[in-house]
Amino acid sequence: MKVTWGAASPFRTNTATVILLLSVPFVVMTWLLTSAILKHEHQFSEAKQVLALFRSGLAAIDSLEEMRGLSRPANLLSPQPEVSARYDAAQKQAQQRMQQFFALTHQFARQKPSVSEPLQRLEEALPRLEDAGSGAGSSLLGPLEFISQFMDETYGILANVLYASTLPEGEKSRSAEMLLIIPDTLRQVHLELGIMNTITFPTTMNPNGLSAADITYLDEAIGNLGMLLDTLGHQLQSIKQHSGVGAANPAKLDEVRDYQDRIEKDFVLTHVQWDWERAYKDGHKAHDVINSITSSMLDSIQTSVQSAQARQREIDFASITGLLLLYAALVYFSILFFRARDAALHSREMAKELAERKRRENELRQLNQLSELLMACHSCAEAYEVFGRSAAALLAGSRGALAVPTADGEKLHTVAEWGDASRLAAIFPIHSCQALQHSLSPPTAAKESTAACEHFQSPPQGRHDCLPLVMQENVLGSLWLECDDNGLGMEECVQLATSAGETLKLALTNIKLREALHEQAIRDVLTGLYNRRYLHDIFARELAQACRTSQPIALVLIDIDHFKQVNDRYGHEAGDQALKALAEHLRYGLRASDLCFRLGGEEFVLLLHADEAGALKCVNNLRMNFHERRFTFGEHPSCQLSFSAGIVEAPLSGDRLEELLHLADTALYRAKAEGRNRVLLAMAEV
Repeated sequence: MKVTWGAASPFRTNTATVILLLSVPFVVMTWLLTSAILKHEHQFSEAKQVLALFRSGLAAIDSLEEMRGLSRPANLLSPQPEVSARYDAAQKQAQQRMQQFFALTHQFARQKPSVSEPLQRLEEALPRLEDAGSGAGSSLLGPLEFISQFMDETYGILANVLYASTLPEGEKSRSAEMLLIIPDTLRQVHLELGIMNTITFPTTMNPNGLSAADITYLDEAIGNLGMLLDTLGHQLQSIKQHSGVGAANPAKLDEVRDYQDRIEKDFVLTHVQWDWERAYKDGHKAHDVINSITSSMLDSIQTSVQSAQARQREIDFASITGLLLLYAALVYFSILFFRARDAALHSREMAKELAERKRRENELRQLNQLSELLMACHSCAEAYEVFGRSAAALLAGSRGALAVPTADGEKLHTVAEWGDASRLAAIFPIHSCQALQHSLSPPTAAKESTAACEHFQSPPQGRHDCLPLVMQENVLGSLWLECDDNGLGMEECVQLATSAGETLKLALTNIKLREALHEQAIRDVLTGLYNRRYLHDIFARELAQACRTSQPIALVLIDIDHFKQVNDRYGHEAGDQALKALAEHLRYGLRASDLCFRLGGEEFVLLLHADEAGALKCVNNLRMNFHERRFTFGEHPSCQLSFSAGIVEAPLSGDRLEELLHLADTALYRAKAEGRNRVLLAMAEV
């Protein structure tokens, strides 16, 4: 689906463009959000990896602790096969767990090079675990110090792992407190418990009990253990209060304190013999309590990380959903906005187009009315008047005038005007209008030379133009226009005036054509006189006018004498010349109010505004003057021609043309019979 935003505005937008524009910030925000989500997932994945490392490392430390507890009995005292076997099993388990710890640490060190250096040092020291029992006789506690140093190195690697990791913010400080600060105290507790456990290991090889050196070590271990347990208790209580870790309960330290109290009371203070097996088992229980606290801490951290990951995923999902909803809302409301804007623009354009269409329809209607009115005109003068009235309505807000050629064709005279002022001269030479001088150019084009026109009574103040009316190089007239700023524009005014001028040219051409056809219909082609048809058309009008004015009219029928002999002797061309000569003689010998007709052949009819006597005198003068003329036809000798005529008066002798023609023909026939070349009056009853 394609939606157009504003077909007429300078900036148009469709749906694809809106989506593209909104997609740019959406893509950026999506990229940022995706990067954040990937970062969060990486952090939580790394947190799980760190927890796995800690579990593996603490498991290895636990095996080292077991190995350390068995180191003195296995190396210093006279060992029994059972003790040696337990020591070898602990040593083997410690090596296996260390190898697993190294494998996980190597995987982590590929991403965090800072862990590689301490890991390498610890790996280099790993073979010494195999020789942990050799050369230990010089030490009271056997390889205890070396194993403790190895355990410290393992704790150091775990510390480097934690500091090199990128745990989620908000979890890192709590995790650091639980994985670094407390394990350090736990490590010291493990050390002191290891010393006590090592010294109190049950053996039948030491019947004298504890030596002075043992008591010194044991006394120092008991003192350190008391302080460390207090520190560990405060730390666990602080974590429980601030972090909500319920599994790290200081009450679990009671078993360790009981073991401490028994050692202090029974072995150090009283120096009495004791059940060595029970003391060793109680020591192991104390170690199990510390290990359970450590495991509980790791479980709490893992639960916290999982909860944080679930919360973060909910936040990320909500962010993605919110971003998608925001994007959808932006797209939706943007489309609504642009559609509304486009609808408003479209409505305005439609209203403007409708107004323009109505204006054009009105102009076309007025042009059609002008064409109909002009086509109904019977004369050019009537067409000029109609055009002047129609132009005032059609070209609203303009003034102008129409000038047409005079009879001689040398000048133009103003025949129609419209507007509130007359600026065009009443009559002026054609050459003073530059538009007519460039009439071969398209009439719709504005002429720069119109500014030089000299046919104005006063110079125009506004924009003006002259439009020539030319049809096949025949000048029919000129239109002058002047447009105001508050009316139609000049170009539009010129277009309308051009259309109106074309209509006027067509109407004038049709009128002139009709007049020419009418002249051809009522004129004799050979002589140029009116024909029989026009006589029948005009006789009733002439007779009615004569009756109104009480003035008689005379109908004269004329016929050339011996006309057939002229044709036979000189040819038909000579006969035509004779007819033309008589027609010209009659035309110029009559008054302007008299009419002359050719009925056909050599017969002519005259309508004279006179009675019989006046008509007789007039026709006799014409007859004598015509008879005195000499005619030469080709190489033949000159000759004379004459005519005879019969006269009848109307309405004295009748009011019907056929009747009057019959009476005049009868008089003409008598004139022929009496010798020709004479004029006779018709004899009729009054």
